[in-house]
Amino acid sequence: MANVRFNLKNRNEKETLVVLVFRYDGKKFVYSTGQKINPEYWNDEEQKARNNRNFKGAVEFNAYLEKLRYHTQDIYRKHLNDSKPLSLKDFKAELDIALEKEQRKEKPSLLQFIDEFIKRKEEAGKPYGSIQVYKKTLKHLTDYTKKYGVVNYEDIDIDFLGKFTNFLYSAPRSFSVNYSLKLIQNLKLFMNEAAEYGYHINNAYNSRKFTIKKEDVTHIYLSTDELEKIYNEDLTTNQKLDRVRDTFIVGCLTGLRFSDFSKIQPQHIKKVGNVEVLEIVTQKTRQKVTIPISSKVRAILNKYNGVMPRPISNQKMNKYLKDLGEKVKINDNVVSVRTVGGIRTEIVQKKYELISTHTARRSFATNSFKAGVPVISIKKITGHSTEASFLQYIKISSEENAVLMAQNDFFK
Repeated sequence: MANVRFNLKNRNEKETLVVLVFRYDGKKFVYSTGQKINPEYWNDEEQKARNNRNFKGAVEFNAYLEKLRYHTQDIYRKHLNDSKPLSLKDFKAELDIALEKEQRKEKPSLLQFIDEFIKRKEEAGKPYGSIQVYKKTLKHLTDYTKKYGVVNYEDIDIDFLGKFTNFLYSAPRSFSVNYSLKLIQNLKLFMNEAAEYGYHINNAYNSRKFTIKKEDVTHIYLSTDELEKIYNEDLTTNQKLDRVRDTFIVGCLTGLRFSDFSKIQPQHIKKVGNVEVLEIVTQKTRQKVTIPISSKVRAILNKYNGVMPRPISNQKMNKYLKDLGEKVKINDNVVSVRTVGGIRTEIVQKKYELISTHTARRSFATNSFKAGVPVISIKKITGHSTEASFLQYIKISSEENAVLMAQNDFFK
């Protein structure tokens, strides 16, 4: 067992503070005892006060130091037995509780902890979309417990995963594979956070098997020709669709998310040499991106006196984009396969039915890639940290890929 030492803070003072020092696991834990002593009454060798008639209360003083020594070593011993990491902050909290300086907080149940987690994220300004998915995860877990009984930290294992997945796939929920996967990923996030608070030592949920295989989903992009059709459509008699069209085109030509491209302001525009750029800190990742402003984007900003059209909700925007796509006849058939409620189904939809605000971001990534813009330059704008995550946004068919390859000297 590592030794507890008591050091004098300043030997040059008439009365100085006694400090506890305990080294463990490569860390140095320093804790104020709150006790003061004249350095001449201190016994360095025995790490306690001398029995001196001029220092009344030496017996009580030394008894308190021994109490501190015992609790410090006891906390460390429990840490070794539990095989849990013990931070300096946690060590201090445990010692404060042992000395009855603070009350030990009652450990919340898993569902209580998730509720507290969501409230903390709301207070910290976490994006609305993430908060909503957290809340839905909590709701589905709560519904599960109503059917199968209370679920706590130690219950989250492979057996639970199978039961919870079946619950999500079954009626009346009948969720898709990918939506169910998102809920499971959120649960793992909650469990990791709870482990940081020392609420459990369960590690079963960190197994590679604690997941379900993600299903490839058909996501569309709009080609430059399709975007030209949308841009050139005469919408003077429909102001609502006119504003939706203009907002969407800006998204397609900047690569920003809806939360960012819908709120562009004059202060986001600057000149770099002779180049006009849009510089904005993204809401989701807090990254600063700098994007060249195309002639179409400049024309749209001029149309609205340097700002974006009056914003609407993402939900309404998605609905109106489908109306817009139908109006300009973006109606190719798109075949996709989805597993919903555990049943694999082939679905045929019109392309306009699949247009959403996020189509703008995919269109930007795919069209700039097809135009030969270097991947590293596109990633600087989209903010993707890995090539794998970026490539999920490149939505070209095998035929389009062949045409692109044919332009390379290798095939000439």
